[in-house]
Amino acid sequence: MKQEYRSQVYNVLQAFTVCGLIVFLTLGSIILISVSIKSATFGVIALILMFVVPFFFQKKVKEHFTREVLLEFKVDAFVLNIYSLRKADKATLIYYNWEDIGGYKFYFTPSELTYLDLYLRNGKRKEFAFKENKDQEESIKPGNASIFNIFRSFVADYNIDKKGAQKIMLKPGSLTTKRGGLWLSFAGILTILAIIFLVVNNSGSFAFLFVGLSAYLPLLAKRKSDKRLYDRICEME
Repeated sequence: MKQEYRSQVYNVLQAFTVCGLIVFLTLGSIILISVSIKSATFGVIALILMFVVPFFFQKKVKEHFTREVLLEFKVDAFVLNIYSLRKADKATLIYYNWEDIGGYKFYFTPSELTYLDLYLRNGKRKEFAFKENKDQEESIKPGNASIFNIFRSFVADYNIDKKGAQKIMLKPGSLTTKRGGLWLSFAGILTILAIIFLVVNNSGSFAFLFVGLSAYLPLLAKRKSDKRLYDRICEME
């Protein structure tokens, strides 16, 4: 039995590395120029432009790190044939035997990216971000053609005659694990202590507190959504 599925794959790590380096160099240049010409106004305007201008080129930037992919689901393997968006020649072939995969994890983003993490038995982890133009509900709805449904179907077939550690297991999100829960609890305690400190000392540095809460609260929301998704997938099996 074999099934094929066409999609696009987005190299998140490469995009983050390149864009992060550009931001770092640009920020450093702005600071050096502002100091050398002794103009805070230039620094403020340049910083605003640095964060605003990229939004106009967001689509072009994402296309640079996006490739066409033909996924092949076979009885014995999961294969990714990755092509350039503008060239017909094959760029990369990634081949995984099912027996080499120890676990997997799916999660979805509001921008309709489907993330698949593969936990290999050699200890390595591989992450793929697929542009399916489907939200979470569309992807996991039974009967819909999606990477999630096809992948799970082949994993289920592979696991039929396997026992214990031989099976390919669904992995929970890192924030839903015991370690992730302890980390969030520790971060929550630090946030509460910061609030108490600011109130007691009548400090005016509430901007830092706002930044801290803006970073912490989304993590709580993600933990809740990851747990809900994990439970739903478990119920499907």
